[in-house]
Amino acid sequence: MISNINYPSIDVSMNTTTGPVTVKKTVTNGDTKEDMATYTVTVEKPAELEVNVTPSELKFTADAKKLDYQVTFSAASLVKSKVIKIAILLRIKKGY
Repeated sequence: MISNINYPSIDVSMNTTTGPVTVKKTVTNGDTKEDMATYTVTVEKPAELEVNVTPSELKFTADAKKLDYQVTFSAASLVKSKVIKIAILLRIKKGY
């Protein structure tokens, strides 16, 4: 699936009959000053689309500079041929 390439965007094709679509992604800690960092996940999406990201926190350490996460999309009532934009935001958690 083209969505599984290591690129910040995700494209999925789905409708109400395809069932959930899960995409696996890898992210690299870009903060070269900090070996240890925790990022929390926030999803901005329209109501007709369910988006679940697991895990909901990414904890980087000196040994774990690359981490995997999964994004699962499911549609309750998508309109045919509709393009939907969502945002998956990784925000650094203070005090780690």
